Amino acid sequence: MNLDSESLKTVAHDLLTVMLGFRVEFRSAPAGPAGATLTSEIRIVGERVWRLDVSCPFYTASVLAARIYRLPPAELDDDLLLDALGEVANILSGNLKGMLDGEYALTLPATRTGPPRAACAPADISLELECDELPLAISLCEESPELALAAEAPWGAPLAGAIVTPSV
Repeated sequence: MNLDSESLKTVAHDLLTVMLGFRVEFRSAPAGPAGATLTSEIRIVGERVWRLDVSCPFYTASVLAARIYRLPPAELDDDLLLDALGEVANILSGNLKGMLDGEYALTLPATRTGPPRAACAPADISLELECDELPLAISLCEESPELALAAEAPWGAPLAGAIVTPSV
């Protein structure tokens, strides 16, 4: 099976509504997250290489983390915000990987401050949605294997001085 907009919408909707209890609305006009953002990047690697980016403002990340860890937002630290967004990327990519034919593996998620490192091509998939009116962007881009290997180097500015790679 090939990954498409509907498969990404399905796994995103299931994770955010069923597992995390959000009311989700997909935006018709992409706007992108406003203000300072966090981004988690993960790759699905096999015969083809896909990069999944999940980006959102800090406040959205704090609400996601509060739901995942069942803690009040005031009790969350930066590491929990990074870890929660990485876990969202990990769950989404794992569900997408299960839809593919053949042998595929996931890289570890890398989460940092800032927007996605590289823009997707127009043929790739980008979703803009709101979780209880909080913005979240998810993109799924096909990459060349050479580009994916080059991207394994650390990227961007981490929140607390080191790239956080949560355990899977």
